Amino acid sequence: MTFSAILSSLLGGLCIFFSCTNSLADKLTIKQYVITIFLTLACVTFLPVSLGQLRTYFVLTGILILVYCFSYNKWLNLSCALFSYLFSVTVNHLYLWTAQYLLNSPVQQIISNPFFSVIFSFIYCISCFIYTWLLGLFLRITLSINGIFTDSRLCRSLFISLSFLSFLFIFNFSYGEDMGYSYGVIAFNGCLFLLLFFSNALLFNSLYQNMKEKQNAETRLIHYEQLQQHLKKTETLYSKIRSDRHDYMNILTTFSSYIDDGNLVALADYYHQKIDPIKQKFYHSEEELGKLSQMKILEVKSILSHKIIIALENYLKVLVEIKDSITYLSASTLDISRILGIFLDNAIEAAIETNDKKLQICFIKNDSSLVIIIKNSTLPLSDSISELMKCGISSRGPNRGIGLHNVSLILEDYRNIIWDSHCEDGFFIQKLTLLDLGKD
Repeated sequence: MTFSAILSSLLGGLCIFFSCTNSLADKLTIKQYVITIFLTLACVTFLPVSLGQLRTYFVLTGILILVYCFSYNKWLNLSCALFSYLFSVTVNHLYLWTAQYLLNSPVQQIISNPFFSVIFSFIYCISCFIYTWLLGLFLRITLSINGIFTDSRLCRSLFISLSFLSFLFIFNFSYGEDMGYSYGVIAFNGCLFLLLFFSNALLFNSLYQNMKEKQNAETRLIHYEQLQQHLKKTETLYSKIRSDRHDYMNILTTFSSYIDDGNLVALADYYHQKIDPIKQKFYHSEEELGKLSQMKILEVKSILSHKIIIALENYLKVLVEIKDSITYLSASTLDISRILGIFLDNAIEAAIETNDKKLQICFIKNDSSLVIIIKNSTLPLSDSISELMKCGISSRGPNRGIGLHNVSLILEDYRNIIWDSHCEDGFFIQKLTLLDLGKD
């Protein structure tokens, strides 16, 4: 194998590498780039030339496997890599077709000339890097493809569609020359295949968005009904507190009998055992519920007030901290309400079993994030936190533990939410960080 042939082969390998990595929706790390380019050049160098066009397919398949392993949004990245590769092959045939007319010589004669082959490979490699890099910017920034194709099932369908079109396209340019097609015709067919895929992508996305809107409408209706139920329960519990307040005033009248008898010891015992706990509950209920005035999102405020009243009814020491007005969440209010409901149910159940009986709810608003912390006193855990995230695992007995598993399923759709769970000094802490908080 001559030096020019080796150089052309390496440049061709770089073109495949640029085609499959420059246009990814999620960029790879430097280490991942190094691994990919090393394996690409190794395959190009050591695969026997006798394989012909199959060498390209082996290299392409290897790169796609690495992209799948390295990527977060695997199916979208695979679709971008495959689309960019087909785009590059189409441009390559346009280059050859143009060179044929500019040099007034058949393409095979140009390619067989070592000098022209190296020059063409070098020029095409540089241009391939440039236009695939620009294609990547267009997909990531102009189209914001990460925001459009967020559902993994949609991305998987796109990849299957593109794989089928890729097979037809590869068949087209592999056997097109034997059937007498010119490079211009093959390139034109490539453009048609790319347009077909682009139209399929738009169709898939349109159908997905319509389905998503329908699901959102149904979810909003369900959420509205749940909100009404929460409000009714809150009103019932608040009425009970008012009733208890009335009973408390009646209890005060019993002081007169102890005072008339001059039995101050019995009076002190009666006060500490009967009156002081009720007094503390009234004081905390008004003070802590009053802090929810900073929460301007009705759905979240409803779930918080409902759970706080339940906690106070169980004589928990509740502390609420919301210093800044909260008017916006960088996530669905329904999803956040569901998550808070799960966290607070677990926290209340766990805190009731402890001696401290403490529950803390904290919302910390920053310029670019909102931190939500649910902290409760807890007994030593019987399972690790990672085990508690699994469906059916709970520290409170069998047939429980679905809540935290549901939280993990909800958060799968959010890349801007960081969830941290840990135990510290007898407290179980759930922390949600919502990034990219919008302006109020």
